[in-house]
Amino acid sequence: MRELSERFIILEESKGDRFRVYDKLLMRFVSLRQVKSSLSLGKVIAILDRLMNLDNEFLKIVGYQALDSGAVYVIEDLPPQEIVDLRSDVRELLQVTRYIGQMFEYLNSRGLRVKLPEEDKIYRDDKGKYFISPIDLIDINNPDKVQSKEELLDMLATFFISFAPKSLKDILSSLIERNIIHKLDNADALVNMLNTFILQEERMKPKPEGKKIDVEFRREKKRISPWVIIIPILVVLSGVSVWMLYSIGERLLFSNGSIPDAIVPDIVNRSLTEAYGILKTSGLSIEISGLEYSSAIPSGNIISQEPIGGSKVKQGRSVKVIVSKGIELINVPNVVGQDLNNARRILESVGLKIGDIRETPSRTYPDGIVISQNPKYGSITSKNSLVAIEISRHLQSNMPRLVGKPFEDVERILKPLGPYILIVKEEESDTPGVVISQSPSTNTTLLQEIPRIEIVVGIPKKVTPQPEVTPPQVPLETPIQEETPTNTETSPPE
Repeated sequence: MRELSERFIILEESKGDRFRVYDKLLMRFVSLRQVKSSLSLGKVIAILDRLMNLDNEFLKIVGYQALDSGAVYVIEDLPPQEIVDLRSDVRELLQVTRYIGQMFEYLNSRGLRVKLPEEDKIYRDDKGKYFISPIDLIDINNPDKVQSKEELLDMLATFFISFAPKSLKDILSSLIERNIIHKLDNADALVNMLNTFILQEERMKPKPEGKKIDVEFRREKKRISPWVIIIPILVVLSGVSVWMLYSIGERLLFSNGSIPDAIVPDIVNRSLTEAYGILKTSGLSIEISGLEYSSAIPSGNIISQEPIGGSKVKQGRSVKVIVSKGIELINVPNVVGQDLNNARRILESVGLKIGDIRETPSRTYPDGIVISQNPKYGSITSKNSLVAIEISRHLQSNMPRLVGKPFEDVERILKPLGPYILIVKEEESDTPGVVISQSPSTNTTLLQEIPRIEIVVGIPKKVTPQPEVTPPQVPLETPIQEETPTNTETSPPE
C-alpha cells in the first residue's frame, strides 16, 4: 500500500478485501480494494472502464489506479454498513434474489459473464435498498463469455437454494432436475414462482386452536357494557397524550434530551486514522471539512478541529477537521529565454521566487535574458522556494580591427568581447610594437563564447654587424737576385 500513500489515507481495514480510505484527490471517503485477475493489465482496465459506465443499482465504481507493479486498485463508493443476513428471513432472501436476478440480466445484456456473489458482499442501506459491487457479480477472469437465459435462471435458483429452508430446497432441486426452471421467461418469473412456494409453506404451518374460545368470547362480548371498553381506551389515550406532551416539552426545554455528554479530545496534529479511532472511542464522528497545505503539519494529519479539544458536546456529534496535504509541491516552470521581469512574474504566479541572479557573458543572447535556472524546468520543489537564474550579459560579437594598432592598445580594444584567449606571435617589422596581422580578421562574427585570437606584433629587425676592414699587409722589399742559369758557363775573373 506504500505506492498508494500519496493519494489515499487508510482509515479502517475490513475483514474482507476492502479498505475504508479517504481519497485526497476526490476529497471523500471511498472503498479501495485490489482486483486480481488472470487477464492482462490492459484488459482489466478495459473491463473497469465498462463497469464505471454502468447505471444500475450497484455500488458505483468511481475510478481505479494502476501501479507500476501491475497491481490495479478499484475505487468504489463506500457500501452501506449493514451486511444482509440471508438465512434469518426467507422474505428478505426472496427480495435479495429478485435484486440479484435483475443485476444478472442487466450485466448479461451488457455482454458480461456473471457469477454467484458471496453472502458478505451484499449490503442494505437504511431505506431497505440493496447494493453489490459489479465486480462481485462478474467473472473477472472470463468477462466476455456470457451465459444463456437458462444458465442465468439455474444460477439464480442455486443462489436461493443456498440460503433457503430445507423444504424449499427440495422443491427447487426437483424443478431444476426436471428443467422446469428453464421454461420461465426471466428472473422475475422465477421470483414470483418462489413467492408462491413460500406462501404455500406458510399456509401449511399448523395454527393454534382458538376457534371455540373466539365463539365464546363473542357471546360474552355481547353482554359486556360498552363503558368497560371505552374507559380503558380513554385511559390509554390520556396516558399517551401525557407522554407526548412530556416528550415534546423535554425536547423544547432540553434540545439534546438525555444524550450523554462527551469531552472532545484534542486531535490536532494527529493522523487522520488515529483521529478517527480517538473520536469513535469518545462516541463522536469525524467530518473532513477541507484539506489545506501546511509546512508545519505532516500530510494526513489534522491542522485544526471544530469544536476544539476540551469542549463539552453531546455524543454522536461530528467534529469538523481540516486535514493537511503536507508541503505544497510546485512543478518548476520554464523561464529560460525570458527576460528578468517575465521570469519573475512566471515564478511568482506558481508560488516560487527568484533567488540568486548571476550574470554570464553571452554572444548568443541579448542583455538580460535568462540562460539557465536551478531548479531546472519540470523538477518539483516546495512552495515559496527560490529559483536561482543566470542572466546573459551580451558581448560584442564582431572582431575589431587590431592591425596597425599599438600592442599596448590591444587589451583595451578587446575588452568589449569579454573573455578571450590571446595568442601573441612576433615578427620582424619596420613598425615594431604594432600589430601587423590578426585572426579572426576584422568584422568576423565571433560565435564562440571564449574566442581564440591570434595576433602578430612587429619587432625591430635584427641589424647584422659589418666586419672591420683592415688594409692588406705589404711585404718588405728584398733585393732581387738574378738567377744564374744553369748550364751557363762562368767566365774567369779578369
